[in-house]
Amino acid sequence: MGKGKGKKKQLTGMAAALAKAGVMNEKNARKAQREARREERQLGEEGVARRRAEELAEIERKKDEAAAAQRDESAKELEAKVAELIEAHVVAGWQGRRRWFYLDGEQVLPIEVSDEVARLLKEGQAAIVRAAEEGKTLIVRDPDVLGRIAVTAKERLLFWNKLGAS
Repeated sequence: MGKGKGKKKQLTGMAAALAKAGVMNEKNARKAQREARREERQLGEEGVARRRAEELAEIERKKDEAAAAQRDESAKELEAKVAELIEAHVVAGWQGRRRWFYLDGEQVLPIEVSDEVARLLKEGQAAIVRAAEEGKTLIVRDPDVLGRIAVTAKERLLFWNKLGAS
């Protein structure tokens, strides 16, 4: 009987996962594992720890970037939904000859509305909202829609006398 080399050490870690997944054959996986061990011996404990910390920091940075991109996408979707909601609930024929003033930031601006819309604004049954189009304002009457706008896009709500007149 001839003497064999003996039992081979079992693959571990990333090399085992790559071989099991079929990404590389067992021979190449063993070679990669040997090279990784050799590199770790050359770097020493501090070098390996530093490299792992850098890898973890890179993974964390990528997670943060993905989360920020997701938040941006969600914000864009929300903005589109709010704009669609406003456009769907605009009061038709709200323009008129009665002047109504509202605050936009720190600037007092006038808007000319009909007598009926002025009454609705006074009673808190309608509100002045900023349209998606820059510098354009609209009147929205539906209280459920106004409540949703107040919660999700408060900056779009320019005037709403929600307490009503006493």
